[in-house]
Amino acid sequence: MKSAPDQTVDDYIRRFPANVQRILSSLRRAIRQVVPAAEESISYRIPTYKLGKRPIVYFAGYEHHVSLYPATERSVTPLPRLNPYRSGRGTLKFPLETPVPLGVVKQFVRLRVNEELARSNTTSRVAGKSRSGTSRTMGAPAKAGR
Repeated sequence: MKSAPDQTVDDYIRRFPANVQRILSSLRRAIRQVVPAAEESISYRIPTYKLGKRPIVYFAGYEHHVSLYPATERSVTPLPRLNPYRSGRGTLKFPLETPVPLGVVKQFVRLRVNEELARSNTTSRVAGKSRSGTSRTMGAPAKAGR
């Protein structure tokens, strides 16, 4: 029998043993300190932080580790202290038996915010008005005969 999906981040964190709850709560606080205006929700069944409609960061708890997503090249490469935690494409894994480096996590979140803000600025310019003053979305084919 499947359990109902979590409705809030508090619900999500409560599902874990006390030691994991403390780590997840510390990740949550670190994210909120960097991005207090972020909308907190559950997406893909894990806690998600968004600015506007753009997801900035997700976190998740597991039996032996906690993870942060998405760990893009732009958000991880400038922080070599995160290299030992890289796991697979777009994932940072922090083992439960070692302290999570919250200072570096905050730097990672700042880089993710900057990355998404830069992406949204590029998108708004591309999807904005064309030189002729008409709206045009990137990728939309031009009408024949123009």
